[in-house]
Amino acid sequence: INDPNPPTTPTISNSGALTFCDGGSVLLTSSHTGSGNSWTTGETTDNITVTTSQTISVTYTDGSGCSATSNPIVVTVNPLPTPPTITPNGPTTICDGESVTLSSSQGSGNTWSTGETTQNINVSTSGTVDVVHTDANGCTATSAPISITVNPLPNVVLSALNQVCDYTPAFTLTGGTPSGGTYSGAGVSNGDFDPGTAGLGTHTITYEYTNANGCTNSATQDIVVDACLSVNEVKQSGLLIYPNPTDNIVNVVLDGEFNYTVQDARGRLIANGNAQNKTRISLNHLETGVYFINVMDKTSETLSTTRIVKQ
Repeated sequence: INDPNPPTTPTISNSGALTFCDGGSVLLTSSHTGSGNSWTTGETTDNITVTTSQTISVTYTDGSGCSATSNPIVVTVNPLPTPPTITPNGPTTICDGESVTLSSSQGSGNTWSTGETTQNINVSTSGTVDVVHTDANGCTATSAPISITVNPLPNVVLSALNQVCDYTPAFTLTGGTPSGGTYSGAGVSNGDFDPGTAGLGTHTITYEYTNANGCTNSATQDIVVDACLSVNEVKQSGLLIYPNPTDNIVNVVLDGEFNYTVQDARGRLIANGNAQNKTRISLNHLETGVYFINVMDKTSETLSTTRIVKQ
């Protein structure tokens, strides 16, 4: 028997896109509410949540047992892409001033947590980095994070180096901190500086130190090798320094007022003073070896540097 008043054919409305990525969903709602709905999924509610690909329709049956079926609706769920992997081109623990290149296993569709969108990025700061890959369907997958550690460089200092004479014997360089570093430069061998090997002029000495993290820094100072006056040259200039060698007292004679300093072979200051015409300098408290007496006029201009041997 034909129903003179058949039910209205139901329609299906969706709350979101019918094509989405795995893990998403769409809410489908029948135009008939209250009761009488029967979905092809087997559900009988007014609305259903769909999370898989399928073709869906809903049949509405009224109180007289008459029914009408909606047009089908197609739901498409795209799979997620394979998560990308990150490959560093070297150690992920580096020193300040260095960088590491990170590469995504995906050639395109990359968005790094740094904001970059290339396949490869350079990282020079500490932090955790990951990359999101988006495929042609707009579906995404995120890599496992990778941690980058940037260690600071050590603070390296080299104290100023005193001027030396070209005939000064080789001596051990000092003044570099932290201790345990290495010295390099003209005339330097195994931490010793040889003025004769370096030659006259100004030479740059480098002190390099590497800390426990393997980070290296350096500092430099210039050292001047001078052709200091010999004893004969000193006498000819009107200045007399004697006896040389000596076992105790050194006499310095020069007309007028003058200043003087005494340094050891490493350039360390031993004594200093001011005199008029003549002074006696005692070396009695010093070890045997080579010392240098520097004589300056009253304006502090160097007149001579004389090599003295203490016996």
